[in-house]
Amino acid sequence: MPAKAEHLIPARTGTGPRRLPAFTPGEDAFTVYVSCTGKEKLRLEFGTDPRPTEVSCGNPSTVGVVHTDPERQTLTVRPASPDVRWSIAVVDGETPL
Repeated sequence: MPAKAEHLIPARTGTGPRRLPAFTPGEDAFTVYVSCTGKEKLRLEFGTDPRPTEVSCGNPSTVGVVHTDPERQTLTVRPASPDVRWSIAVVDGETPL
């Protein structure tokens, strides 16, 4: 993660599903950094979008840029099993590794 990135959701870890605090990007995009353990998958559910993003666990960290209007956003982390341990952070704007 870039050292000077503005965190919308500071790095956090967990197991099981969790709805993260709502945030509002200051630009028209935000970047999600996520990783998880094991050989299962993790779903990221953005607001009311019916198409969750699937992340394969056991790989290096995934970086995804989400382009959106600068309005309130919600994000839910939903692992495939309770054994999956995940780590996630959201930063403002389109930030490269």
